Amino acid sequence: MAHLQLRVYINPGEAEIFLKIRKPNGDDETLTAIVDTGAQRALLPNSLLEDIAYRQLGDEPFTITQAGIANQHFEAIEAEIMVHLEDTLGNISPIFPITAWFANTDTAIIGFGGILERAIFHLDMPNLSGYLEFPDPSPA
Repeated sequence: MAHLQLRVYINPGEAEIFLKIRKPNGDDETLTAIVDTGAQRALLPNSLLEDIAYRQLGDEPFTITQAGIANQHFEAIEAEIMVHLEDTLGNISPIFPITAWFANTDTAIIGFGGILERAIFHLDMPNLSGYLEFPDPSPA
């Protein structure tokens, strides 16, 4: 079972982890991602599409409407990518496919679809600690 420590902050209140995205040559593009329990999918900078391996889903960008406080609308490209997560101690999750949205942003966010739905998520804000735990894959 992969047990990955989150970096937890009070101001702003958030948790982070390294997101590693597979490149065409087999290496990984690594970025710091915010864990967002309200996000439907991972939201990543569209500039990454120049460097990573992906399979675009759909022919054109589409508009995403986020209800939230700001009621934002933005254009995104939906694509399937291969990812794994790593903490500052070098613990690594298994690699797995996710569907992510790529948009005009500088921030990487991981959400439920494809990532958090696979993990046990623990957050202890008073002690500024947390973790994601990925159960071992079931044998086929």
